[in-house]
Amino acid sequence: MCYILRKERWGAVLFNSSKRKYWLLNDTAFFMIKKLLIYKDRTVNSKILDFVKKMSMTIDNTRIVEFSNDFYPLTSPLYVDWYITPKCNLKCKYCFLTPQFWEIPELNIFSKHVIANQLVTSGVFEVTLLGGEPLMDVAVLLEIVQILTSNYIKVDISTNGLLLQKFTKYVSEFDIDKELVTISVSIQSLDPVILEKLTGFRYEIRQIFLKIEKLLQNNWNVAVTTVLTHLNIEEIPKIFEKCSKIGIKSYTIFYPYTSTYISLQAIPSLSDILALRNKLRKLKEQKDIRSCYHLVGAFNFLLFNSNKMLTHIKDEHPFNKLGTLFCKAGITKLDILPDGSVVPCILFPPNSWKLGNLLEGTSLRDIWGANKKLYRLRDRKYPKKCKECIWKETCRGGCAGESYNKYMSIDRPDPRCPIIKGEKWNAIQN
Repeated sequence: MCYILRKERWGAVLFNSSKRKYWLLNDTAFFMIKKLLIYKDRTVNSKILDFVKKMSMTIDNTRIVEFSNDFYPLTSPLYVDWYITPKCNLKCKYCFLTPQFWEIPELNIFSKHVIANQLVTSGVFEVTLLGGEPLMDVAVLLEIVQILTSNYIKVDISTNGLLLQKFTKYVSEFDIDKELVTISVSIQSLDPVILEKLTGFRYEIRQIFLKIEKLLQNNWNVAVTTVLTHLNIEEIPKIFEKCSKIGIKSYTIFYPYTSTYISLQAIPSLSDILALRNKLRKLKEQKDIRSCYHLVGAFNFLLFNSNKMLTHIKDEHPFNKLGTLFCKAGITKLDILPDGSVVPCILFPPNSWKLGNLLEGTSLRDIWGANKKLYRLRDRKYPKKCKECIWKETCRGGCAGESYNKYMSIDRPDPRCPIIKGEKWNAIQN
């Protein structure tokens, strides 16, 4: 188990890379841990953390949301989504990337090394590598993963799985800590006909699962993801059960973005989504499935997490409101585009929300600490329409990128919100 320590002006952030948990430490705790470091500069022993927690040396978690922009608590993001390549081997209809994304020029290997080293020096804890398809150039990808993991940065590789054999073939040539890497495989259906409709390509999903099983046998962390659509909603319980059988511990269902609606022309209704939730709960109970499932991307606290689950997150997560905010763009994370440009989130159009470029003399910390567009996101309040909603402090109007793309404003509610759309509140709570 690896703990990573990062100094802040008010104390420190401590990150557990295996459980993906964060703690805020006061100055006393920080200096104690620093003095008793076991491994390299940013790692600490778990026994030290237990001692610190017993001595009540963590700061009041709610205090972090009271800082002004003049003294924002984090000197750099906790995690970054890096869209490392615009190249892809599929044409998925559910893809949320805009046509403009595919026109962004890709960087050479030297420039990618520069960005990777910037992520190291900025103190980022987690990096998700996406595309396109990041395994299109697997050797370059593994070089980047090696740089990041050798500096104790946790890496998630988001892939469609078709090129996993290339990963398996070349990964042994690199010095990569498996504990710091998760391979997230996108699986949209077990039915080849539905799969072809969604991805634009017919392939045997059985072969993907065989590749996943080989990775699991070699002690790699593997997760599976699915984008929720009207075409595959009936397939999701089957995928979840299959994942549990082969030892996948984490299954993530992504709520679709507006661009997905436009492409597929239809989305599941709220009643369909609630029925799916109940099917998954029943399946997990009846077959004693230990794998976890969760919905991300929109209103997960409404649909797939009970009040008890949200309370659990509040109790366990070190950032309290900051950690449970639905939209974390500019709050705890940033996105990097294939050309090195930085945006709060991939959903924000770079022509109006570009924060800088990491190859143009601006560091990630400089962007994080001084960009007025990020101040605007951090100061975002819940819209007036959300006044009566009990989730308003956590949701703050939903996805700011969706709001901006629909209304050219981040002060309007997420257009996908089932409550704003008039769905019955009682149905959601049950």
